[in-house]
Amino acid sequence: MNMENARATIKVWWDVESCPVPANFDGLYYIAKNIRLALSNENFHGTPSIYAYGDRDGIPSEVRTALYRTGISLYHVPTGGIYLFIHNHFLLCTSP
Repeated sequence: MNMENARATIKVWWDVESCPVPANFDGLYYIAKNIRLALSNENFHGTPSIYAYGDRDGIPSEVRTALYRTGISLYHVPTGGIYLFIHNHFLLCTSP
């Protein structure tokens, strides 16, 4: 077991423009669960923070609610601005 992985802070950034929320949003629970399982299988333990980025106006309210229920944080980013926003969030999260 890689002990460095076991102690790592885990953050997942999800671009919902390039990889949209599934049409069957009830599956969001399984998406979050599968992300956590995949990380665990690679010896990353702990609770990952999962961030979704996208234009909130284009995501139905029931899907937004489902995201929040699964523990996925949704950040509103106007269409086309996701890469810069994720990059800036990454830098904020990794700065000493």
